[in-house]
Amino acid sequence: MKAYGSRILLTLALTIGSLWAFLGPIISKKPNEGVQLGLDLKGGVSYELEIDLEGLSGEDAADAVDRAVEIIQNRVNQTGVVEPEIFPVGRNRIEVRIPAVNQQRRETFRSLILSTAYLEFKLVHPQSASLVPRREDPDFIPPPGYELKELVIEEPGQAPRTQYLYVRQRAELTGSALDRAVVAYDNFNRPYVALEFNSDGARVFEDVTGAHVGERLAIVLDGALRSAPDIREKIEGGRAQITGDFTRQEATELAIVLKSGSLPTKVAIAEERSVDPTLGRASIRSGVMAGVAGMIVVMVFMIVYYRFSGLVADIALLLDVVLMLGGLALLKAVLTLPGIAGFILTIGMAVDANVLIYERMREELRTGKSLAAAVEAAYHKVFWTIFDSNITTLLTAAILWFKATGPVRGFAVTLTIGLLVSMFTALVVTRLIFDILVSSGRLKKVSMLQIMENSRIDFVGKRRIAYLGTSILVLLSIGVVLYRGPNALGVDFTGGEAIRLAFTQRVPSDQLEALASQSGMLGVRATYHGEPDPFLEIRAKGGSVESFEKVLAEKYPDAGFQRLSIDTVGSTVGKELKTQALVAMGWSLVGMLIYISMRFEFRFAVGAVLALFHDVIVTTGVFVMTGREISLPVVAALLTIVGYSVNDTIVIYDRIRENMGAVLQRMSFYDLLNTSLNQTLSRTLLTSLTVIFVVLCLVLFGGGVINDFALTMLIGLISGVYSTIYIATPVLLAMHKKE
Repeated sequence: MKAYGSRILLTLALTIGSLWAFLGPIISKKPNEGVQLGLDLKGGVSYELEIDLEGLSGEDAADAVDRAVEIIQNRVNQTGVVEPEIFPVGRNRIEVRIPAVNQQRRETFRSLILSTAYLEFKLVHPQSASLVPRREDPDFIPPPGYELKELVIEEPGQAPRTQYLYVRQRAELTGSALDRAVVAYDNFNRPYVALEFNSDGARVFEDVTGAHVGERLAIVLDGALRSAPDIREKIEGGRAQITGDFTRQEATELAIVLKSGSLPTKVAIAEERSVDPTLGRASIRSGVMAGVAGMIVVMVFMIVYYRFSGLVADIALLLDVVLMLGGLALLKAVLTLPGIAGFILTIGMAVDANVLIYERMREELRTGKSLAAAVEAAYHKVFWTIFDSNITTLLTAAILWFKATGPVRGFAVTLTIGLLVSMFTALVVTRLIFDILVSSGRLKKVSMLQIMENSRIDFVGKRRIAYLGTSILVLLSIGVVLYRGPNALGVDFTGGEAIRLAFTQRVPSDQLEALASQSGMLGVRATYHGEPDPFLEIRAKGGSVESFEKVLAEKYPDAGFQRLSIDTVGSTVGKELKTQALVAMGWSLVGMLIYISMRFEFRFAVGAVLALFHDVIVTTGVFVMTGREISLPVVAALLTIVGYSVNDTIVIYDRIRENMGAVLQRMSFYDLLNTSLNQTLSRTLLTSLTVIFVVLCLVLFGGGVINDFALTMLIGLISGVYSTIYIATPVLLAMHKKE
């Protein structure tokens, strides 16, 4: 035991530390510590704002963005919301994330953020009442320096009436002179906004009102005339008020934006996403269900197939979960819905390394080695295979982190932590268990089931048939994508809106889409997602989904439609996301080409990248054939396939390289490739099978929100097994013949 002391202490320290990191904040009730939930899980709203910087220099532009961040931060903070996140993104964007906001308060925050709140006090022309009726006269010349404004007057018990006034274009005083803005009530209990100026503003206000007694002073907010009271006397003390037909909520919001100050320039919403807390809770529930189901299936399979060795792998898998939760807690990582999918996916990936080790251990035992020698040889020979295969997946996770936005980044984080943890448990923890049991004499032999024993399939000989089938499938996939064109892309990439609705009664999708078309909507798709938490998703690339939501409620009142979430993506952002996705895919393939060339040879890299091209194209084509749309989670799945699919290729390549050094003198390259493929066939099938088990659980139990991700992964895994055998390896033969 002394010989293994350092590894035992390291494992215990990491386990206890991870448990404390995860459970500590829960026990001590410190919600700001440990794992944080993303907006898509705890509910909330996020905006990506675009700042109009036209005509501003570099320094002025940066100052405008910084001022806008500060002002929006002040506005949101004054609502009492807990821990909003507001920060600049790039040159002219601001990201605003407000947690735990239901759909009813969403409009409140939208108006708070978008309101420029530029307040002006302007004098009304003394003869405005006589000038206004003459404006229709063709010979009438408006008074210079004045503009015509419209004032809507609403009084209790009377219909609204409109009054026109000529208002001076130059302001006498602006909102920058405000010191306070609060909600007050008049004698009829109607809310208004009471204003109080600072010392300089009070002096100017006193001078203006004193010099223009008997005239009217217009109060203009964001270019709109809100009121125009008579100046009956000089007003001292710097006090004024904005009246109007306000609700209490509207008056409160106006007071907030006035106190916070006016935005330095125009602000527009480039992207908006909101999730009701009920959908977040449902997503967590379905994610946990999928994770537990996936883990049980994998653990049972490992015990049935590898028996005691499978039990050791299951212990490592449980430790994986503990260490992953601890790692996420230590980093205060934000767990998102794709992040949950990444967490579950790593459960299947985690046992891949164990499969490689056990299959190699089986081979070493067949040569007559003792169990201790077989364990030593298996871990030694498999180390670089495991390392290389995980590095390729980590490369794609890194690219996802740098190129992705929002929840997809959460997927990259959990995937990275999961891969690093699984390498530790497979190479250190399981080895420690075997070393202790074997050296103590408690484990004298291991038994395992086996599929495809001593197979002699002529894979390479069928390469021409495979080439023909591959070409047809690739061309068909490209044709389907081109045929559907922009309709194959979701609103993430084309711009548009997507809304998710709970319901109590189903209305046929074709009726909903027909109604949407009649309402002027463009590119509408209505899709029902099933258990465990059914909802209706409506996507549109033109028109207002929110307006259509009201039409639905009126047309089908018994259906009980209730909004769960809404995403709005501007066309500019959609194009940017599409470009980012293509760039990320390109960098992933280039990264694979470089890394495999360094670790093997260039021809090996060519075969692997061609296989990956096949996987991406075919997976995309088959996915689009199902009538679904490509979204950000689907791109995340495609990138994961790029990283993971190459794992099996590396396993085969590693065996080919090993055989080239050992038996090349006695075997043709053709036979060597077939031999290597057959030697690694069982592990190729088993490693893919464990991940497929988990992905199937995601498809069945993960809920509709991550269903597209899971389906993409499922198609890609099947495609990856095929391409590894029939594309990546035969390419080596073709290039070998050229040499």
